[in-house]
Amino acid sequence: MSRPLFAGLAIGLTVGAAAMFAVTRPHAPAPAAVAVAPVFAPPLAANAPADAYGDAVRLGAKLMTDTATLAPRYVGNGLVCSNCHLDAGRKAGAAPLWAAFVNFPAFRKKNGEINSFQKRVQDCFLYSLNGTPPPFGSRELLAIESYAAFMARGLPSGMSPPGRSFP
Repeated sequence: MSRPLFAGLAIGLTVGAAAMFAVTRPHAPAPAAVAVAPVFAPPLAANAPADAYGDAVRLGAKLMTDTATLAPRYVGNGLVCSNCHLDAGRKAGAAPLWAAFVNFPAFRKKNGEINSFQKRVQDCFLYSLNGTPPPFGSRELLAIESYAAFMARGLPSGMSPPGRSFP
């Protein structure tokens, strides 16, 4: 058999086999839809009530973005809370306050204790802002806690909502 004829037969058989396989191959089932958990949309601080609680919520939101200006005695490095907690602690996937709030009080391995939300925020001032923790019950801690609680409304306590930490 001549080389050109052999090459032609080989190509023809290969194309024919591929065509038969494509025609007789069973269709694979469509991939199942992937369920994507909805990301929680916290309310804006501007929508907090027009009362003392709402004032605390709005101050908490301002403290997130203006920490060094509004609480200079507690900040040692010039950073602000929103350097870590993006969009004033609202952004899913960037340690949002609304997702953290529903998980406190909680045991923390770092200090081997049950920590309140205020204790956790104190640790942010101490370790992340390289400063001095505001005292429990201080205007600053109550404002940040009020802001977190306001944003977390509607979330069940003790759950880990989608977007809770960092990716």
